[in-house]
Amino acid sequence: MTVGNDRDRLARENAALKEKIAALEEQLRWLSADPHDGQVAEYCEAFGTRATSARVLVLLMRNRRVTKERLYTALYADRPESETPTTAVVSQHVRRAAALLERAGLNVRLHNIYNAGWSISDDDKKVIQDFVNG
Repeated sequence: MTVGNDRDRLARENAALKEKIAALEEQLRWLSADPHDGQVAEYCEAFGTRATSARVLVLLMRNRRVTKERLYTALYADRPESETPTTAVVSQHVRRAAALLERAGLNVRLHNIYNAGWSISDDDKKVIQDFVNG
């Protein structure tokens, strides 16, 4: 291997580790917070929805990109393994969150990043935040 290849490999590993650390930090935030307090509660009220859909929107609003695994962890980390659904349910929750935005009359889009998760553009995040703030 050359030094350049080593640097590239280390950069990829570093990026992957940073993503894992961010996911674990997010999991700790969700586990230590009451799901009906704070920002999740604001989104529940603004969109007239349950905590699960609000959590999806809040997580997308807080991050540049959110992976399926990260959403799954945020939604189901507090449940025993025997009570958790398959990861396929995450896509359904993202579709429900998109439907909430549409029903609210917001012209915003949740971007599906093939094999990498979902994101919301900064402009669309501003539209959503303005709606939530009333």
